[in-house]
Amino acid sequence: LLGGVDDHTTNNDVSINGGGGGIMIKPSVETILFAMGVLTCDIGSFFVNVAFYGFLFHLPTKQALILALSNSCFSCASFLPIVVSGFMDVSGYTLPSVLLMYGVVILIGSGGVCWLTVPSLEEYHSNALVVLGLPIPRRTVKGWEGMKKQLVGAKKVLTHPDHAMFHKISMVVLAMGWVPAFVYMSMADPLGQEIFGGEGGGIGLSLGVSFLKINTLFGFLVGPACGVLVDKFQHPSDGLIEICMLMTVSLAVVTLLCGVASWMVQIVVLIFVCISQTMQLLFAMRYAVLFSYPNRVGVVTGALIFVFGTLSLVLILLVSLIIVITKSYLLPVRIVSTIGMMAWAAYVVYIKREERFPASPTLLPEDEIEIAKNFGVSTIEDAAYVADMSPDALLKLSASTKVADLRRLSDIALSGGACERILHVARRNSSRMSSEDVQRRRSSQISIQEEFPVPDFAWDKVRKGCFESSFDCITTAFNGHGGFGGSNEPSVDWMFSAMTNDRDDPIRVEAFGSFLGPMLVVSETYGMILEVVVNDESGRTNVAASCACYPPGTLDSDGSTMKAGGDRYHFGLATYGLAPTFTNKEITGEAFVQRLAAFKQDSEWDQRRKDYGEMWYIGLLGTHPKYQGSGYGRLLLDVVSNYAQETKHDCYLECSGPNIAFYKRCGYDVLWKNEITIHGDSIVLAGMVKKYQA
Repeated sequence: LLGGVDDHTTNNDVSINGGGGGIMIKPSVETILFAMGVLTCDIGSFFVNVAFYGFLFHLPTKQALILALSNSCFSCASFLPIVVSGFMDVSGYTLPSVLLMYGVVILIGSGGVCWLTVPSLEEYHSNALVVLGLPIPRRTVKGWEGMKKQLVGAKKVLTHPDHAMFHKISMVVLAMGWVPAFVYMSMADPLGQEIFGGEGGGIGLSLGVSFLKINTLFGFLVGPACGVLVDKFQHPSDGLIEICMLMTVSLAVVTLLCGVASWMVQIVVLIFVCISQTMQLLFAMRYAVLFSYPNRVGVVTGALIFVFGTLSLVLILLVSLIIVITKSYLLPVRIVSTIGMMAWAAYVVYIKREERFPASPTLLPEDEIEIAKNFGVSTIEDAAYVADMSPDALLKLSASTKVADLRRLSDIALSGGACERILHVARRNSSRMSSEDVQRRRSSQISIQEEFPVPDFAWDKVRKGCFESSFDCITTAFNGHGGFGGSNEPSVDWMFSAMTNDRDDPIRVEAFGSFLGPMLVVSETYGMILEVVVNDESGRTNVAASCACYPPGTLDSDGSTMKAGGDRYHFGLATYGLAPTFTNKEITGEAFVQRLAAFKQDSEWDQRRKDYGEMWYIGLLGTHPKYQGSGYGRLLLDVVSNYAQETKHDCYLECSGPNIAFYKRCGYDVLWKNEITIHGDSIVLAGMVKKYQA
């Protein structure tokens, strides 16, 4: 519907059906509509390209091929104008009519094919789970803040002091090499007319049509072939110098032969122009992989293309100015090709002499923290110790984009040896705490205990508790072992049933204890533990229910109760005294580890707490199965609510789907819900809040 002007109209209006009848629109309106159509089409093409990424975990060893196929879409689309023009010549239909037919074909044909063949998000995540052995996060960029954080990270990579100047040089060289290809893409027809004179040897053999045909051929054959070749490289820097040399040769051929009035020679020139264009994109992709940590490759690639694209725009404007002044298209082609050739030749000499390509990518402090956190520690040196390898070997493995390396890394982090070494690091780091840190922590604990005494309405049943007295109650309430009956925590059962459905299995009980024990230690030290105590038939005092809560401002810096690899975690682990066997895949099994990882990643509750702001946070609440249904859990909630009213804060907690109704009866409202699914088995988590009543 967004076609060109009908040659037969005699007024200033344009007929949409191309014959003077139908809807008449002004040329200015048509221009706007056409621009909107092109933009919409381009956005659609972008989505189709991105859809290729859905196959990354279907063909895990062919990632470069998939990316090459994605980029080749644009090259293959070059043939469309020729098809449209030929169809119009044969059929006699006008451009608006042909575009309408094309839209119908895309909607019904290609749209249907894509709908049936492109993997769904669930299928993508399922395949990633099979290939990696661990689930990948459902969202990697979380909102505008997440996007901003990614862009800031890319800027830090490209402006890192060790490589900033080299990046600037590389961007300038890329821009100089891109302009000759752009000139041929956008000005091929007038350039051909200048080389050959007149019509450039006939419309059927015009330079523009020839370029489109060759570019299409490259999209079908050369692009995918390059992807296959890159997949064979062992390191991102492999083949980069050869790509640079090929760029130099390609631009040299363009410089020497661009003005020769021979169609055979011009076909050769066009081939090398397409080679140049393909190698530019391939170089930019490999360059980004070489200098950025895997979770930043996409945004760094985009930043690189944006920077050298902006630089190219400046050069293109200069080319346009030269064309206006000299009335020649050939001269600026020779100029920019010569400059591009010399730039790439100098670049090859420079990188060979200086050895500028790094053995491992640029790691920002937050990247190192992220790597270390995967091993339950806070530094690369400690992570290397836990992984039982050198820091350089760990960084090299962590920087790899190969699926096999990522799988190996997770297997190492979840091994029995790593589990024992994490405990060693925790003990060592805790023993290094200064006396001032210990005293500060103790003073904070005493302050919390004194500031929030048990309220009068609960003093006869509730007391301040500790890790030792609450451990049995909380673990039994959550895991449901001991043969007491009652119900356990649904989310815990969802995770640990992947090990075994036998709640009394010693391995399951031990693993759950190592999961919950450090949390209770940290709750006692940095927050508060409340207990309901009762006397049994023999007169012995038992803990019937327990609650671990945190006053406003006492959560860790990331919104968690204890940051992975942080001081709190190491203190809790060292005090608990046993290795975190729940992270030992050799004991718990892969299915449990997958559910645990999904539980921690997709709940996003640490970030949600941080975003919510200061509140009274209820981290753990459990009633021993012998005493369930006695109202003790609600009593502890009332105590925390009383504290919150005094400090004028909300109460905040997370729970499993089946427990939502209970908390609603206690005055809480659902703030958010999230469903986590692994291999078809799912659990619903909810964040709930009880607002402060002024």
